[in-house]
Amino acid sequence: MDGQNNDKSVGYILVKVMTGKGKYPVEGATVTVIDDAEDKSDIIAVTYTDNSGMIEKIPVSAGSSSIMLPGYIPQKYTVEVYKEGFFEVIKYDVPVLPEYTTIQEIHLVPEQEIFNINVVNNENDNLHTGG
Repeated sequence: MDGQNNDKSVGYILVKVMTGKGKYPVEGATVTVIDDAEDKSDIIAVTYTDNSGMIEKIPVSAGSSSIMLPGYIPQKYTVEVYKEGFFEVIKYDVPVLPEYTTIQEIHLVPEQEIFNINVVNNENDNLHTGG
């Protein structure tokens, strides 16, 4: 063998994290991958994005064959992404098929953007004291 992983029941999750409008990569975001099996909820991996907002692809179990349905039933995972100063994003039911890479592009919204919008709106409100 040449040392490559030839297990056909393995797929991959790849995550790219960008700012809310997709303009800039987010470096140092925490990416957690959780197995969504019905009887458990196991953390598969915790990793961090690089300066391009990417993580290295994570090998995961990719589902199983089904006699009832032709082909494969994908294994589903939850992907959680967090970075201080941004709102957390959680993606549920991320499907992974054998020998394929599932790519998730996550857009994190800075908390400050939301707070600035609220402050501007409050400054434009007229106060009525009734009378």
